[in-house]
Amino acid sequence: MNLILAARRARIADIDAKVLELQRSIQFLQEDRAPLQDDLDAYRYPVLTLPPEIVAEIFMHFLPGYPHPAPTTGLDSPTVLTQVCQTWRQLALSTPSLWRAVTLCVEKTDIPPQDGQLLLMTAASLARSGSCSLSVELISERPGWRGLDPFVDLITTYSNRLEHLKLRSSPSLLRLINGPLVSLRCLTLCTWKELYDDPHLQLSAPLLQKVAIQHYHTALRALIPWAQLTVLVIASIPSQQCGRVLALAVNLVYCEFTISRQTQESSASTPLTMHHLETLVLRVQWPKSYPVLGLIDVLTLPALIRLNITEVLLEPSPTITLSQFISRSGCRLQKIHLTEASVLADDYHQAVPTAEFSSSRWENPLSLFYAQSRDAEETLDLDDIENVEWEGDLNDW
Repeated sequence: MNLILAARRARIADIDAKVLELQRSIQFLQEDRAPLQDDLDAYRYPVLTLPPEIVAEIFMHFLPGYPHPAPTTGLDSPTVLTQVCQTWRQLALSTPSLWRAVTLCVEKTDIPPQDGQLLLMTAASLARSGSCSLSVELISERPGWRGLDPFVDLITTYSNRLEHLKLRSSPSLLRLINGPLVSLRCLTLCTWKELYDDPHLQLSAPLLQKVAIQHYHTALRALIPWAQLTVLVIASIPSQQCGRVLALAVNLVYCEFTISRQTQESSASTPLTMHHLETLVLRVQWPKSYPVLGLIDVLTLPALIRLNITEVLLEPSPTITLSQFISRSGCRLQKIHLTEASVLADDYHQAVPTAEFSSSRWENPLSLFYAQSRDAEETLDLDDIENVEWEGDLNDW
């Protein structure tokens, strides 16, 4: 028994010696670690030494340029800036301009569980926007008005700061623009059902100057304040409505129409002079199947600088029609772009020797309304469209 107790005492002594040795090693390591940690604690990352104003400006360049909205979540959203460090989080949350452009994409399902989360995230973003002007895009594939009331109520709360509004949904969402929108400058309407006259729908937007419409409906005639517009894009409009709309929107500087169909009724018969129009884009969706429309024959545009036109709109004699139009308008065209041209380039040069010509095949007119690919963000906004360069090289004609 004594031998067993002696062995246990020896074992304990051996363990105590090893523990003491390990404690000394830990102490030595802690002494080595301390100055290293002091150096790290004293070091400041260069980006954290920048003034908050500079970092906030860098944050702004991380996002799509206003008014293009950033995603609500993910690596390209402003939310990701709040997850890097505490300093960035505080700065991002206190920078209103990061949160002034939002997209609400409401799924088609009847009872989407993500609605509540999307609503909370959007509400948080708008609340952080301070007093900034807002750009809001509301996308919904739901029929009618079902389940959209909370989203519309949220946006309506900030209606006095809405500067850019894009609606891609059922026409019922037009109720969102019912009432005064004192800051609205740009409005994009992309509806996938027929509109109906609604006497209760009134748009009061004294600053509205730029409008894009995917499908033109006569119900819009009483809604849009045409006379105050300077930029108008309609991606699908019947031929007989072109002259009527232009007669209302007499102060346009930029106009872009894509004619969807030819009707029995004449597209234009009354001569029309527009004194401010500098850029005119007239496309035809199916140029090989259209008769002469005659719209260009009644237009007089003395300020016109750029003309983009589908050649069938100049028939039966494109060069003669173009020469007569320029002579009648007294304009100094600088650029002429022809879509689906069949007349030789030299013939156009002889007719208008001072203009720069280019040509291309049929162009997609819906880039303001839909992304061009599944992974692409919106490529254009109404604030961009006046500066878009036309593609096409005369040498390839």
